[in-house]
Amino acid sequence: MKRALTSLLAIVLAASLALPAYGAGMAPEAAGKTAAEAVTSAPISNASKDVKITREKAIEIAKQLFDAPEDFKPEIYLNTGWQPGNRRVWSINFYKPYFSAYIAIDADSSEVISFNKNENWAYPYGKRKIYLAKYTREEARVFAENFIKKMAPDKFTKTTYAEDNYYPGIKAAGLFEPVNYFFRFVKSAEIQPVEYYYGEEGINATVDATDGSIISYNLNWSDDKPIDEKIISKQQAEEIYVKYIGPELAYVRGYDENSGIPMDTARLVYLPSRFAYVGPPIVIRASDGTLISPSGVEVKNIPTLDEINLAGEKTFIPSKLNAPLTEKQAQKLAEDEIKRFGLDSMALQAYNETPYPKTLDLYFFNFISNDGNANATVDASTGKIQSFGFWKNTGNYPEAQQNLDSPALNWEDAKNKALEYIKKYLPDKADQVQSTGYSQETDPTFKDPYQPFFFNFVRIVNGIPYMANSINIGVTQKGEITSLNYSWDDIIFPAPEKNILSRQKAAGIMMEKMGITLSYIMPKMYGYYGPDAPQKPQQSDKILVYTLKNLLDAAYIDSYTGELLNYALKEPVTAKSASPYITIRGETGRREAELFMNQGMFESGSSIDLESVPTIMDSVKFLTTCLGIGPDIYALNETKTGESEKADANKRYIDAAMVHGLITAAEASDLEKPLDRQHMAKLIIRFLGYEALASKGDIFKLDANDGSDIESGFEGYAASAMALGVMKKSENKFLPREKVKFGELIKTLYKAAEISK
Repeated sequence: MKRALTSLLAIVLAASLALPAYGAGMAPEAAGKTAAEAVTSAPISNASKDVKITREKAIEIAKQLFDAPEDFKPEIYLNTGWQPGNRRVWSINFYKPYFSAYIAIDADSSEVISFNKNENWAYPYGKRKIYLAKYTREEARVFAENFIKKMAPDKFTKTTYAEDNYYPGIKAAGLFEPVNYFFRFVKSAEIQPVEYYYGEEGINATVDATDGSIISYNLNWSDDKPIDEKIISKQQAEEIYVKYIGPELAYVRGYDENSGIPMDTARLVYLPSRFAYVGPPIVIRASDGTLISPSGVEVKNIPTLDEINLAGEKTFIPSKLNAPLTEKQAQKLAEDEIKRFGLDSMALQAYNETPYPKTLDLYFFNFISNDGNANATVDASTGKIQSFGFWKNTGNYPEAQQNLDSPALNWEDAKNKALEYIKKYLPDKADQVQSTGYSQETDPTFKDPYQPFFFNFVRIVNGIPYMANSINIGVTQKGEITSLNYSWDDIIFPAPEKNILSRQKAAGIMMEKMGITLSYIMPKMYGYYGPDAPQKPQQSDKILVYTLKNLLDAAYIDSYTGELLNYALKEPVTAKSASPYITIRGETGRREAELFMNQGMFESGSSIDLESVPTIMDSVKFLTTCLGIGPDIYALNETKTGESEKADANKRYIDAAMVHGLITAAEASDLEKPLDRQHMAKLIIRFLGYEALASKGDIFKLDANDGSDIESGFEGYAASAMALGVMKKSENKFLPREKVKFGELIKTLYKAAEISK
């Protein structure tokens, strides 16, 4: 009878009870008429008449790349200006609710250039599913290599695997977020393209860790060689780089690597490139030392970089309100800013305080009208606008493409318009910014009078740029302002100290620790391509250039010590130290632990001892992470000291655990005991969402010799865990008070998650 009841329980639990759902985003059930309803394509042009691969053949090739749905009727058109490689390419797009796919196929060789499929994981509430990694990164790499060998066997032999020790960090939705592995195979060549432009030449592939399928593939390959020409020496290039491009002294704002919270004090560093924050880097043409833009055009009138006179500079400390603004007060401040720019017709569309850590006292508002939209972020602690932006709708292109009443503005005239606008509407900031851009011209073949110039004016403090703050403005050829965005932090700006490194000294350190390298650009990469592009493939015109080496995680040079720093103002990781930031010791449940690690279920920097006995708090923290901490993953606590520091670190996990039903409020105060088997059973069954039935312990008869040893209130959880097969008996004993190793907890949770998929 006992066995019959146990078997019945397993069936009832598996069939009738669902996992607890955490508030996921609502994906649209319908998106109007989709491309799945009919094959649509650009009209057949002269360019497509002589291609070797017809559009029908291209679609057949695409369908072989994945399990295409029966209603696979994609949108397809011919791209005649695809770079790199000077290709004519069939671009294939398919979409239906919760699924999309994109494929690019060479119209002359049938080679697959790009492939990407996406299943929307933001299911409506109650329809979430668990994504459980089945393969380790090493195992998934085999799937990637086999796929690449099938797609481009000759090219794969000319690549080298690029070790990429990336750790995703804890995910807000836990196991309910997809888990993928990205692999890079770099083309074996001495000279690579400037990475900023379109990445290293080579082949990339992404593998779904749950089933080993390929979800994305990209071939970035060109057989063209850079023009064989005489070039200036590396020493000459270094002198040009230091004179015009970097390093540049600047204020930056770091952040805490674990929490993500930005620092309250700016830091003085040297930037390796003065234009790093405003767009693609300027490079040095290797043939003659000329500074050129990504389009290969000479960049003129760039002032030299000189030493900054730091005498008499002072420290700036922001003032705080006695009491922070309320939500209503913050909204009024945002609305007043909208009115200041003459955007009275805009109405509040959304208010949300969750995108930011709660302790930052930031309120975010979004406004909308038929004419455009605007947004404002209010710092409640200072009573000031932290950031603001608007965009104006300029109408449909057919309506906007009209003859100009007066000659179009050139770059300099448009820049003056932008400065006049700043002085009129932001007079308090007008004298605290300077232009960081260089001359840009609109495409003369494009007739749209609304095609804008964009200008970036960076904030200046103590005569030094603060790269995190700027004013960005879009100005049309008619002289109309179509967009504006500004950000203005109220933080501490320390005065430069006497022992700050000179720019010349910093330059020497930069060349020693970073250095420049010979690379190339492909200007045609920035040309327009599509159905109306030139029908004949264009030459790529690879241009040899000198540019700064791309070093892993290195962003700044400390202005006092000369050490390299990352964006968090810490020592950069290196290829050797970049291993996933997690240390795992022991063998119990090691494979499951590594799979969970690859899914981001452990905090960065954690040391996991699989043979140790965790506390109930440790266990709650792990299970909560797997269920998803949600928005509270970004909620940060103020720095504490002493015993309260640990409590604060656990608070967000305890709060989320109670939301998920892992623990009750009464249990939250008693979590420091070692984890035993009966407590593990309770947590696992609650993880599965079977609390309603399992909590009725009096209806269960335990099929175990030591059933009487199970503490009152745990009987239903123990019986349920055994019935589902997630926990087993030993010599017909449940052993309720036996301590549990962390590795055993991990193995048990993995088995439970498999049941829930």
